[in-house]
Amino acid sequence: MQNYYQTIAEIYKRLQDKESKQLFEARLSYLFNRDYNEYTETVRKIYDDWISPELENAIKTTEGGAVIIFGCGHDGKRTCQLLSDWGYDIFCFCDNRRYGEIVDGKKVISVEEVIQKYRDSIVVIGSSGYGQEMYIELVQKGFPCQNIVLPKHKMILAIRGIQYFDVFEPGPEEVYIDAGTFDGETLWDFHRWTNGKYKKIFALEPMGNMCEIIQKKMKERNIDNVEIFHNAAWNRQEELHFMEEGAGSHMDSRGGIMVKGTDIDSVVKDSKVTFIKMDIEGAEMKALEGARNTIIKNHPRLAICIYHKPLDMIEIAAYIMELVPEYKFYIRHYASNMWETVLYAAL
Repeated sequence: MQNYYQTIAEIYKRLQDKESKQLFEARLSYLFNRDYNEYTETVRKIYDDWISPELENAIKTTEGGAVIIFGCGHDGKRTCQLLSDWGYDIFCFCDNRRYGEIVDGKKVISVEEVIQKYRDSIVVIGSSGYGQEMYIELVQKGFPCQNIVLPKHKMILAIRGIQYFDVFEPGPEEVYIDAGTFDGETLWDFHRWTNGKYKKIFALEPMGNMCEIIQKKMKERNIDNVEIFHNAAWNRQEELHFMEEGAGSHMDSRGGIMVKGTDIDSVVKDSKVTFIKMDIEGAEMKALEGARNTIIKNHPRLAICIYHKPLDMIEIAAYIMELVPEYKFYIRHYASNMWETVLYAAL
């Protein structure tokens, strides 16, 4: 444990701004106390540019209809607080039992009143336990399903920033490695970041159907000089068990799919790599080991996700320091929950 304390202190010294230090302290605190609410509250206070894609889609559909939250219990009140903090105006709550009350300064109306008077509004489901039942009730009673926001996860989420590309300025001859390309949208973000002026893109993605999607998108968007590898980024060339779960697909010994792992050093060979991004669901350390020579030789800027495993925030930073002691660090966070925390490293 003593070594961990020393490593933590060394990482902290390399953090280059207040935002990075606040996020490191928040994740470190979560590592010990597992207080989800404390962490998300800290993150909420750091940023003021949150956008909820789920709600934004409904706003477009209703052309700016009033926002009503279905449910005024703990989850509903939390939903109201979050949306208000993110800059959204909440009209009222609706609830089958508490209509007529005032909750957190908002009137509570009945579901029937919503359906009769506010069919052009947006109803956000504010319950993690009964969300499906509430959605079905609204639809069965004739409320437009396209006007209902049923959060994909337990609580409505918001995102912010341009993940991976809002810390550094692009160079004139970028050679970019995208480990965990998924559907190719990060390649499009990179293309826009560089204004289409770069030398080469290496994209690694283990899912074959996604590789086909990436190829199609690159052609449609006229993105050139992209080499796509149907491989998982790893520390050596190896057959790996893989669990396919959409954006959360990952290496898992229980996985029934086999994919080919490969090391970045073998992929890029002698290319002068300038930027490496990794978002690979917990395999970041293995992939960094497989990029060891590339990092030592080229000193590329790094954007590495550190939220998939509890100790990643320490162990990944420690490994990067071992490879290039001169690296300086930044940390940024891009989601309203525990996800999407990125460690940036640069000379």
